[in-house]
Amino acid sequence: MEAARARLEAYDREIQMFDVQSVKSEQVSLNTASQPPAPHPPNTVMLSAPTGVAQLAQAVQDSIAMNRLPMPEPTVFSGEPIQFIEWKASFMSLVDQRGISAADKLYYLKKYVSGPARKCLEGTFFRNDEAAYQDVWKKLNQRYGQAFVIQRAFREKLSSWPKIQSKDAEGLRSFADFSHACLLAMPHVKGLEILNDCEENQKLTQKLPDWAAARWNRQVTKALMEGKDFPSFQDFAEFLMQEAEVACNPVTSIHALRSSEVRSDKGNLKDFKRNKASVFNTNVVHSDQHTSTRGHMGSLCMLCQNTHQLHKCPALMKRSLESRRTYVKE
Repeated sequence: MEAARARLEAYDREIQMFDVQSVKSEQVSLNTASQPPAPHPPNTVMLSAPTGVAQLAQAVQDSIAMNRLPMPEPTVFSGEPIQFIEWKASFMSLVDQRGISAADKLYYLKKYVSGPARKCLEGTFFRNDEAAYQDVWKKLNQRYGQAFVIQRAFREKLSSWPKIQSKDAEGLRSFADFSHACLLAMPHVKGLEILNDCEENQKLTQKLPDWAAARWNRQVTKALMEGKDFPSFQDFAEFLMQEAEVACNPVTSIHALRSSEVRSDKGNLKDFKRNKASVFNTNVVHSDQHTSTRGHMGSLCMLCQNTHQLHKCPALMKRSLESRRTYVKE
């Protein structure tokens, strides 16, 4: 509200200055109307007025565009230590620094916390003072904000990562993305420097497919033969990102080529099934026609050639039983 009020006062001053300049320019034009024209320098007042109007219109346009954007809000924290730092930063910038009361801060904090994190705060939301707000953050920082807790969560997720299969390009990309996230969190999370150790790198290499592990082994061996130190976790993360991009290339990678072959095979199979079904349908129609013809022919009596079956023929019934048996056998 203070920013809007200051902006409005600035607009009012711009408009007043523009009105004063317009009046002065009109007076100057009236005074000089009766005098003969003479060469004179450009009027700075007349040049500055359109500039002020353009700046005012641009400011109003920017303000309207800002009001049309959706209101930013923090994410919901469910008790994952890896997400705590990012969630806390967003909540502080969007809610805590807005200058609202402690009761309103507690309301928003209750809204954007769920799961195990919500359970550890039960009983705190019965109060609505500043002390209760500080107690909430003290509990959250103690349980989820400690550097040891966060780095342990990162390491546990890395250690529990399943082994990536040789043809799982998407799985390799997911592992590379998380490794890059660990690399970005290193300067902010104390204890993640342990990932630079060679023993930890060996555990991570076991998660890779055989072909990727062989390439990383070649790169590590080359560095050691040149007298360098064991590659750091940054080198490992960059290696994973490069190999993931190669494996997931949408045009020339093995994954893309295999997907195109599978699609073409499915298309050929569908065409084959469609043609086979058409031939089978034709045969069925022909068989039905033949059956209907036979049924129509079988409805004529063989004795009198009338439209009834033989066992209902009156002429046959007039014969004796022996004669009928002899006729049927013949």
